[in-house]
Amino acid sequence: MTLSTPGGLVTVRYDACAAMTTRPDGARCLTGLDGFRVAVEPTLYGEVTAERIAVLDKAVPAAAVVPLPARPAEEIPQPRERTAPDPRTPADESRRTEREGASGRVSGHFVFVTALATLWPVLLVTLIVNGIQHPSIRLPVIAGWMLEFWLLHAARNLYRTGQPTTPP
Repeated sequence: MTLSTPGGLVTVRYDACAAMTTRPDGARCLTGLDGFRVAVEPTLYGEVTAERIAVLDKAVPAAAVVPLPARPAEEIPQPRERTAPDPRTPADESRRTEREGASGRVSGHFVFVTALATLWPVLLVTLIVNGIQHPSIRLPVIAGWMLEFWLLHAARNLYRTGQPTTPP
């Protein structure tokens, strides 16, 4: 049994199932020998039919089955109601993304900081090449590379979190 999550796949093999709890409402929870769990809730997943539950029950060794009593109706999970998405134009969506700082998206701030992080080393190399003979150039160059490190860090955080620094 495999569950696909945003963090990756979670699999509990039938032959490596330490326990499978069963409920009269069709719910199953498989726990593997490695501690991973996969829950099967027929009320949440439309594809989980009585036939599929029967296949699951046959595949798991009988010694691993742990029957549990029926749950009260209010404890059986129910799907959340979905609301229709707001009809927005692509321009509205990009403004919303920038305002909310959605992770993994390119915002105006990200583009600006990335452009600075790209151009700043060019200026630093020019400064080094043209001022290599002056010993007083060392401190500004070190400070410049520190700024470059900060720009790269800020660009990465803007892309991931929408904020230039990691939130506390």
